[in-house]
Amino acid sequence: MNHKVTREKALETLAVLAAASLLLFFIFKRPAFAVLAAAFLILALAFRGAAAAVAGWWLKFSEVLGKFNTALLLGLVYFLVLTPTALLFRLFTGRAKYLKFDPAAKSYFRERNRVFTPADLQNPW
Repeated sequence: MNHKVTREKALETLAVLAAASLLLFFIFKRPAFAVLAAAFLILALAFRGAAAAVAGWWLKFSEVLGKFNTALLLGLVYFLVLTPTALLFRLFTGRAKYLKFDPAAKSYFRERNRVFTPADLQNPW
């Protein structure tokens, strides 16, 4: 995405970075985080061009990090939750016999000769 960093967006981004730095200061008791928070606030208030540049860099970094985290988290959910669930389902239900390969079968299509009524469509789930 091409971010046009407005003054408000730059101030907002640097204020959030300063707040995060202060939070890190209170958690880890390292004075460098307090200095970093002050630097972010001074940068935001005194230097418009530099504030916009830092905010733009941060927004681009957060966009890349967001795409990476999305892929990572969805991959973990898929392999750690959905895959074992599907394997357990196949193992403990009788439906697994339909999922096995049969070289003698001409087709795996199962024809259902059924006449549907309007009541079948009322609550499909």
